[in-house]
This record gives sequence, structure tokens and C-alpha cells, in this order.
Amino acid sequence: MGGIKGDVTFSQSQGQSSSEVMVNLTGVSATLKWSIRQLPMIYNGNANLSCKAGAVGDVFDPTMAKASADYETNCQSSSSSKFQSCAVGDLSTMLGDLDRNQQPTTLSDPKLMIPISGPHSVMGKALVLYDGDMPKACALIGPTQPMKTFVAVFKGPVAGFVYFRQVDENSDTFVFVDLFFVNGANSKKNFSWQINQGVVSHDASDPSSYCKNVGQTFNPKNMGDVSCNKTIHGKCAIGDMTSKHGKIEVSLATEMQSSTKAAFIDTNLPLSGDDSVQGETLLLYPSEPTQAIACAKIVRLEPKTVKVSFNGSIQDGVTGHLMFTQSSPFDATTAKIELTGLNKKAEGYHIHAYPSPPYMQLLPNESCTGLIAGDHWNPFNVDIKTSPPAGTGTDDEYEVGDLGGKYGTFLNLSSFTKTVMDFNLPMFGRNSIQGRSLVIHKQKIKDNNMRWVCSDLILEVDEGITYFMKATANIRGPAVKGVVVL
Repeated sequence: MGGIKGDVTFSQSQGQSSSEVMVNLTGVSATLKWSIRQLPMIYNGNANLSCKAGAVGDVFDPTMAKASADYETNCQSSSSSKFQSCAVGDLSTMLGDLDRNQQPTTLSDPKLMIPISGPHSVMGKALVLYDGDMPKACALIGPTQPMKTFVAVFKGPVAGFVYFRQVDENSDTFVFVDLFFVNGANSKKNFSWQINQGVVSHDASDPSSYCKNVGQTFNPKNMGDVSCNKTIHGKCAIGDMTSKHGKIEVSLATEMQSSTKAAFIDTNLPLSGDDSVQGETLLLYPSEPTQAIACAKIVRLEPKTVKVSFNGSIQDGVTGHLMFTQSSPFDATTAKIELTGLNKKAEGYHIHAYPSPPYMQLLPNESCTGLIAGDHWNPFNVDIKTSPPAGTGTDDEYEVGDLGGKYGTFLNLSSFTKTVMDFNLPMFGRNSIQGRSLVIHKQKIKDNNMRWVCSDLILEVDEGITYFMKATANIRGPAVKGVVVL
């Protein structure tokens, strides 16, 4: 992001041993401050969008170090007590800034404690690099192993998502809450929350009936003694989220990001195994669980895969496919490209805003025109004049749909095979590439970048699964005419 590539690795031996931070970055062109923030980052365009305070929160400070009256005095880069006095996320004060042309380095101190497990773990938080006061780049801190992701989707009167992420049943679980009112509420409110046994009703329009048959607190090990608290989760009922993390605040719905997002690490919340919370129900309630204001079932978030295929017999010899897979909104997208028949005719290739309308029954190449496919998919309004040469920049420096810019073009190639991780190609949410189209262009200089062949991005589903419903609205005017397909 922001032209910076590489990784930062946090390591710590088991127990309360000191930490090491290994920095291996390229593209650092100025002295940068850095800090760990309270919330995860979800790739949402460039650093000004993805890394701002409203997206990633304040400096991560799980022990409330900043509340100390003498914080400013003791948390100084020259202070001998900085490692004990500073917020966990205040890396610049504890370890110094990142220098221009930063060389690979390992930073450590016997007193440096950056937890990577337990309630105060930095897992799931955002690491942000700042040029002055402006975010330059950010990345999600996560384990090296793949994580399973589960989600509770709320629809009303509280809407939004609660995500649960875990490597395996014995590891810590990362919990991310992003909820807001959609019922005309005029103020923020705090709610208790817990996971209950049982399933929700099919009718979500009435919370009083929707949430009434969800049973008792999920507690398969019959835990819950007086020592259950925010740092000793093992003594708590698995479903007792309020005792483990406190109440959660729900904000009003706005055009911008929710102001009451929250992130937690839970050491007693298995997502697999005999005590898994999968299929159970997450409740929000003001005082009594029997008076829940909203609830949602916890389900596995399955990876999304979309595929665009080319058939040489009808698409001027171009044969093969491009396949894109994303496991969750927190993960990068894997792009796999296998194409032949390019015959040194092509150069750029882009995802465009619209698919071929099925009701128009167009021939394959008739769908490539600007009136049908539209412009490049560019939800974050990247100015292409500022994009680096193809294949040299970071993903956020190009339009979401500018695949040739991000991965390298097809110029003078007859075939192309590549697998790449793309951090700016969303498959979830309103900016998803699903259902759009991909256009391969001819050469810029020789053929004036003419649109050559195109095909739609189709969601891949398991065999035997079909769409539950498809609806078409034909609008015949007089002022407006056209079709809306759902």
C-alpha cells in the first residue's frame, strides 16, 4: 500500500517473554511513524480510506496506560521506563521511527512486550505507517496460518455484522463488531450480548418473536464462576460475551463508517470441535436476555470464487479463464490467470462496471462496448494518471479493475499464466467484482486500446446448489424504461 511492500513480523515465545519485531519493507521514501491500532483494517482503497482513524481506531492500549496521569512524562523515547509505560501500540516511541530506505532489521529489548496471544493480543489489529499525521500504508496483523471466519448478520432493528475468526479450536478467537441502528433511533445505546443455544425464527420482522426460542446461554462445560472476567475467559461460560468483553455500543446508521466498531480477543470461544458456537445465536439485549432487541445465527462465512471464461471458437481465439477467490473481507484475493490465443494482439485487461444483460441476448463481443460494459470498475476513484507503470506499484495505486496495471500487461504475449495475491480486489460488500465483466484490450499504440474480447464474472457455486430466487422488473415508462434484475 502507498508504494510500500514487504512485511512486519511480531514474534514472542510462549508465556510472558519479550518480543521481537522484524521489519522487511521496501518503498519507504520518508521517515515514518508507526503504531498498532485498536481495530482491524479492511482494504477499502488507499491509505486515506483504509487507514484513517475512523476505520482503524485509536492507538491499541489494552492496559489503559494512556490513562496514567504521568503518561506523557514516562512514555518518552528517551525514558528508561518506556516499555512498561507506553501503550502497547505506540511503536514509534518504544522502537523509534522507520527510516527512509529502511533496511531489513530486527528490533528487540528484554522489556519489550507486544502480546501475540491472550486477551491483550495484537492479532486482528491494524499496523499503520504515518508520514507526519497522514496515513501512508496499513496492514492487518494476523497469524501465519489460515483462519476460519464465521459471521452473525443482523438485519434489524440493529443491522451489521459480528465476525469471529480463529485458526483452530484451541487458539484465540478474534471478534469484530460493526453494528448500527436502522430503526430511526436517535442516540447511541449500550447492550449486553451473549451467545445462546438454539436457532432464530424465520420471521425477522418482529424481534420479540424472532429471538424468543433461542434457549439458554451457550455453556457446554457448565462454567461461569465468580472469577470470570475480561482477562480470565476460561472461567466463563463460552456464550457469556458481556462478562468476557463488557457491553457493546451501537451507533446510528450513517453514510460513513460506524463510530462504535469494536474488536476483542476471546481465549474461550471455539469455532470448531465439540464446543463450537457454529449454528448458535448471538443476542443483543438491554437488561434481560428474554427481552432481546436483536439476534442473529452464527454461520460459517464461505470463501467466494468468481470465474471469467473465454472460448476461442467464439472469442477470436482467446481461450482460458481468470479465477478470483477471497476467503473473507479480511483476506487478500487470490487471482489465477490461464490464457492462450492472445497472439501478441492484447495489452491491457480490466474489470468493467457492468455485465452483459442476459435479456438482450448479445453476441460475446457485442458486450464489450462502453454502452454495455461501462468504464473500468473504479469504486475508490483512483486517478489513472497517477498510477505507476504496469506491474511496479502496490495494488491500491491502481483502479480496482485495472488488472493489467496490478499484475502486468499482455503486451507481445501469446499466452499468460500467473497466480498473484491482490489486496485491492474485493469479493464481499458493495464494491465486489462479482457479476461484472472483464474486457481484454488490444494494444494501446497499434490499435488505440480497442476493446477486443470480453466475458462476465460468474460466481462459482458447489454442484447441486442453485439460486433460490431471481426477479426481473420491466419498467416501460413513460419517463423511464429498462430492466432491473435481482
